[in-house]
Amino acid sequence: MRVDYQYFLEATVRAAIAAAKSRGKGDSKASDAAAVDEMRAYLNGLSFRSRVIIGEGVRDNAPMLFRGEVLGIDEGELCCDVAVDPLECTDCCAGNKNGAISVVAVSDIGGLLEADDVYMYKIVYAVNDAIPHEVDADTSLEDILSIVATSKGKKISELCVCILNRKRHHGIIKLLREMDVTVSLIDDGDVLASIMAVMPDFDIDIYVGVGGAPEGVISAAAIKGLGGVMHAKMLHDISSETEIDKALLKQYRNMTLSDLSKDESAVFIATGITDNAMMKGVIFEGENVITESIVIEVATSKMMKIQIKKRAK
Repeated sequence: MRVDYQYFLEATVRAAIAAAKSRGKGDSKASDAAAVDEMRAYLNGLSFRSRVIIGEGVRDNAPMLFRGEVLGIDEGELCCDVAVDPLECTDCCAGNKNGAISVVAVSDIGGLLEADDVYMYKIVYAVNDAIPHEVDADTSLEDILSIVATSKGKKISELCVCILNRKRHHGIIKLLREMDVTVSLIDDGDVLASIMAVMPDFDIDIYVGVGGAPEGVISAAAIKGLGGVMHAKMLHDISSETEIDKALLKQYRNMTLSDLSKDESAVFIATGITDNAMMKGVIFEGENVITESIVIEVATSKMMKIQIKKRAK
């Protein structure tokens, strides 16, 4: 990638600090707006320009950086595409619950899918061996569970599948429990949950379900960098209450990880706002503020954890 990721690390750090100032105050929109404003102001001051190809917020009428918005000084060169969510898990920040992050995926121009703020069905997992046959988002969940279990030397009943606790997932959850799979229900935060599904440090074997397409594209850069597998379908015309089943999913086009994130130099960056399984939240310590971030580079397949201490404004 032509641009140093440190610029975008600074963007998530600043947005995280801005949001954390209203952490636990119960106003998710105010926290989101603070994060958005801080990220926009910082990126607008850079000497190069970035194009926003995903700006989360349309589905829930939240403050956002707009798709197609170009940030940076006017005479600067257009260098990269960015997919952003300055405050992922707004309710977690408002309630001071675990899971709120500020997150960016950045690539060369055209390196990430330009996705509308609609829903996406996704299945994410890691395997230790080559997949024995062609698998996509139309492959039955039973078959994918069997593939993952065989690869990891586990029984299907020993697998843990993570899914958002939503009414639309009732059928999937019922199927998983009928197969005696451990089901880990989460209220929010499918970006981190899907990444954890491809990391050996966590007990999640598969992430499945319908969440936001923006979150799907953002997490795809990290999943690619960590060598994971992701199958997806963009669901352009469903509501949050639409029950998900095989017949519905068959109507939509299969997408691969490379469709979502094709740039081999893309970078995923997240900074904790509240504590979560992968990083600590923002800590205000006297005149200082401490942040913890993760950076995942596709080119090197490397994940770094970075702690930054700076003077509080």
